[in-house]
Amino acid sequence: MADLGVQYSPAVVPSWNDMQANGRFIQSLYQRPLPAGTDYYLFFGHAGRYSLLRSSNTDGAITLASELRPEAQAEARMVYGFDEDHTSILRSPQAFARYASLLDAAAKKTKNTTAPRGGQIRIGFSFDARPGLPPVEPWMILTPVDPALERIIVPISVRDNGRLLGPFPPGAYDVSVMSFGFQAAPVRTTVNIRAGEVPELRFSLAPVGTLSGYVGADVKPGDNPAGSYREPHRGIMIESISLSNGRMSKTLVPDRGPKDRTIDHYLSGLDYASGAAFFFAGLDDGDYELTIRAAGYQPYRSVRHVVAGAIGQLTPIELTRLQR
Repeated sequence: MADLGVQYSPAVVPSWNDMQANGRFIQSLYQRPLPAGTDYYLFFGHAGRYSLLRSSNTDGAITLASELRPEAQAEARMVYGFDEDHTSILRSPQAFARYASLLDAAAKKTKNTTAPRGGQIRIGFSFDARPGLPPVEPWMILTPVDPALERIIVPISVRDNGRLLGPFPPGAYDVSVMSFGFQAAPVRTTVNIRAGEVPELRFSLAPVGTLSGYVGADVKPGDNPAGSYREPHRGIMIESISLSNGRMSKTLVPDRGPKDRTIDHYLSGLDYASGAAFFFAGLDDGDYELTIRAAGYQPYRSVRHVVAGAIGQLTPIELTRLQR
């Protein structure tokens, strides 16, 4: 149906491009195998009608040939079928019972490994949210005191307030909470994570005006279907990124060093740009003119509205090449 819609409809819904059988998104799903050690199970529904003119399907929307694509079965440790259609399977007691048993088996497998046991953190946070604005989901950031170790970034929900999180590898960490449109206090706190101990942390988040975005990679028309991620422009040479509102003016020159320090600058409330990405912090509510100058491209200008406590992220910015 998506193929027919793209070919014949006078107005094409962008998501149809993703769902075309021979489209870039569908064809790329199986180009890269799952990581080694990943146990993958395939659940499918087989309830519904049958027709001589159409292969067996769940409810007229999804064919079994699509559900049981050979590439998907090939990577599965086990394939489970349920007498459900493609929506009822999402609330099927039988499907969830099987799902829970697989999780239990995975947990037992993990406990039997010889890896060192980690510890947990109980984290609490409060938002001074402005009325009428939706909640902004935060991240918890664990930065090892040992610089040789990698930083851990954990997406969390407002429902995680007061919950135990983990386990995390044992060691000393600087722990922070980051949420676009908010500034956390304290900025960071140091804890030692070890088995049998549960550090309790508390953060408060106050609204702050921010504006962030990035210059998207050049793409051919129709080569960036709806729902697909548009990468930052890797080779662009941005000369300056300016923001002004008549009362103040800021200009950034992107950091061209090998390490991206976006998180550190955001937590500290400092403006920053690296490569094709940027953000401005500590802004008052109101309209701002954004100007981007890059070698080989026409200057980009637009007016953006900033509200403290709202996500000030922009969609990928498109620059126009200079005519030769």
